[in-house]
Amino acid sequence: MLISGLFYKVPYQRKLLDLEPDQTNEEISRSSKNPVSIKVRNLKKTFRKFGGGHTIGLADFNVDICAGEITAIVGHTRSGKSVFLHSLIGMETIDSGTVEVFGYDIK
Repeated sequence: MLISGLFYKVPYQRKLLDLEPDQTNEEISRSSKNPVSIKVRNLKKTFRKFGGGHTIGLADFNVDICAGEITAIVGHTRSGKSVFLHSLIGMETIDSGTVEVFGYDIK
């Protein structure tokens, strides 16, 4: 089991109770037999506040999602779940970082 920021990843080929709680996203991705389908590196997104200043939507966010995995995005209100998904499908422009889907940079 992995709880890392927004992600709770369960590799498809393992049972939930057999997972080690201290595994990182990279260790799980390397242990997966499936290729990485979505790779996010150093994703940053900020929003301008009304009246000046900025709000951070995501900062230095990294994740690998392999084909065949079941991945749930969980988090508190305003933790960046929707910002990440909108960035993934191109609805939000990102300030910095890379998002690759099947090897193609979506910027």
